Amino acid sequence: MQALLNGDLQAIQALLKQNPSLVYAHSKAGENLWHFAAQGGDAQVLKAVAAAVEGVLAGQKKQDKLKGRINHEFNKVNQAVNQAISSAVPLPAAIAIPMSTDIGINAKTMDGTTPLMAAVKAGKPEAVAELLAAGADARRGDSSGATAVHHAAWQGQAACLAVLLQHGQQQEEQEAAGGSWVPRLVDVTTHTGLTPLHYAAWKSRPDMVKALVNAGASLAVPSVSDTMGAVAANAGSTPLHLAAMKGDAAIVRLLLRANLKLMALAAAEGPGGPLASAPTASGARGDVRKTADKYGKTAANLAWDMQRSDLALILDPSTPLEQAIELAAAAAKAGPPAAALPSAADPAAAKQPLPQLAKKLGGGSILQLSPCDLVPFLRGRTLWLLGDSHTKTLYRALQCFLFDFWNQKECKISTDPQDVADIAKQPAQEGVSNCFHLTGSGGGRICIISVALTSSLVNNTAVAGGGILPLLRQRLAKPEDIFYINTGTWHRKTPQWASEYKPDLEALGEYYQETRNEWPHMLFRETPAVHPADTARNVCLPLDGYNYDPSSGMLSLASTVNTSDSIGMWANSYGLNKVVRETLPQ
Repeated sequence: MQALLNGDLQAIQALLKQNPSLVYAHSKAGENLWHFAAQGGDAQVLKAVAAAVEGVLAGQKKQDKLKGRINHEFNKVNQAVNQAISSAVPLPAAIAIPMSTDIGINAKTMDGTTPLMAAVKAGKPEAVAELLAAGADARRGDSSGATAVHHAAWQGQAACLAVLLQHGQQQEEQEAAGGSWVPRLVDVTTHTGLTPLHYAAWKSRPDMVKALVNAGASLAVPSVSDTMGAVAANAGSTPLHLAAMKGDAAIVRLLLRANLKLMALAAAEGPGGPLASAPTASGARGDVRKTADKYGKTAANLAWDMQRSDLALILDPSTPLEQAIELAAAAAKAGPPAAALPSAADPAAAKQPLPQLAKKLGGGSILQLSPCDLVPFLRGRTLWLLGDSHTKTLYRALQCFLFDFWNQKECKISTDPQDVADIAKQPAQEGVSNCFHLTGSGGGRICIISVALTSSLVNNTAVAGGGILPLLRQRLAKPEDIFYINTGTWHRKTPQWASEYKPDLEALGEYYQETRNEWPHMLFRETPAVHPADTARNVCLPLDGYNYDPSSGMLSLASTVNTSDSIGMWANSYGLNKVVRETLPQ
């Protein structure tokens, strides 16, 4: 399988010639040769796989003989594996005895990923084109119903999306010429009714929105059920609803401009034109701002919920579309207002930018916040907690601290198993990840990713994306999110370990300087004093050695605690890590 990933055509041809039955090999996740070749992205390798599969199936003319032949092929695979081991030919540990007889180009892994989706996720447009030419089904969905087009829109794979959309248009034209009909690829929905345009709007990808709209994507397809996965939305949500929830004026502008153009074309055609009879969801028959979700909320209502009065005015149907588009362009250029997320409990917080939150979060002073102080900063954002076991303690403390603001149910960091797997694959220790979502209008969530080594954060080829931070920013995070990083040397306090740790901190500091204009909210802090949960009684308790005032919710250090130990050092805001203070003074 490594030869497939590396595009080693000669090695692949030699192996398949020697043992054609290797086409039945699958990984433990259910990936077949097509999946690995798609990730490698080499068109010639894909042709070799196609030829091998065709050759193996050529003699299987009668379906009733298939089972007997497969049993025979299974034995040959076992022999091939044993022969390879005995001849010292390396085989990856991921390869298992075949657990599926599906060697087709549309085979799915355990999470429903097809080879076409694998090529898209790997950003291999040539492989996408080759797979489509070989018969890959672009309309086939994964376990959530998301197609390769959804994945391209989600991950911002512009070249792959262009290949897919061109294929879909050609196929639809051919079917129409023959009197047949196939669903429009650009509008195929997931099981919850989300189109690729929903995905692009949620991920704030204007280039993807442009490509989909230019390909004729319907602007107002409503989702069919509430979703709480990678996309969190009410049933009946259109892409415009999602753009409003995200507070993304640039996406709002693109959608409204497309709506205006479609309405103008429909008016020019007259009552008998094709656009006049198009579905309402197309966006050609009316102002999409008037569409309400299942709970009666328009996009403007959601903007008000997010306390984005500027977007609410743009999304109000009483504002002429031409004027709304101009206002959206200005809002996109200006960016979100500094006071977009004010505190209801403290009106003065409306004037506090995120650096004020940084000061509150640092050195144990988070204990002086109330939950109502913290929550407004998190609305519409993700607070990413990245670090070691101390970060896990902070995550649990925040669950207690915000007890009344979430539903006591943790969830995965992403609905895409590949994201979870890539985050988990870190040197030294698996990167466990979880999130909890804040209830109420505006959303927001707090997620933890265990990062045992500072070197796993950036500039590390052993981590997908080159490091946890760039990986998050490529797939799951958005610029307004907050990254709270906490790694230390307290498990190995040797001079050698410190000398290894300091360059990692310097690399992290350099990365922040390079990316701070787009991703400004990155904090490096040591974990403050925390309190655990008593799950039996469903209440939060202070650590041993602390006094707790239930009237104010404040913790204070008991006189019996030794201030030289780690707990005392936390409570007194004393730095545990001398190397950090020297390397990242700001």
